[in-house]
Amino acid sequence: GIIALFLSLLVLTGCAGQRNLPSEYVAVYSNAAFFIEWAETDNKLTGQLQEGRLGPGSQNFDDWAAGKKNNTLAVTSENYSFNGVFNRGDKTVINGGDISILLSNGTTMTGIVNQKMLLLSYPASDGTMQSIVFKPGGVTDFNAAIGNFQNQASGSN
Repeated sequence: GIIALFLSLLVLTGCAGQRNLPSEYVAVYSNAAFFIEWAETDNKLTGQLQEGRLGPGSQNFDDWAAGKKNNTLAVTSENYSFNGVFNRGDKTVINGGDISILLSNGTTMTGIVNQKMLLLSYPASDGTMQSIVFKPGGVTDFNAAIGNFQNQASGSN
């Protein structure tokens, strides 16, 4: 009885530290939202990164030619597939590790991932390094951010 109970508690306690990492993360900023998801096999990742942005909308030629300021907003979207690697470090306790992915547009992103966040850095077109901080989240969270951007865009037209 007591030994069985002790062994049960030991097994349960040991498994608590081995939770799997989320495989979906979301980052939401004032004018951009990102959703990333992947599948992992033997520390190799395959997945997708979806990006939505709120930015200047199109302007008709007559307004542009007359020098009128473009006050319209629009939502644009990009999707990138990727392959990558995940280095856990200590394989017995899944607390996180290093991640590196190569997007289908040729951009390499590197960073760290754990239960609470994913940080990816990449070289920007101006030569600086940029970072995106994600938190665990799913499609619903991403779609809510894009819906907010769409509401802002429709209010500007």
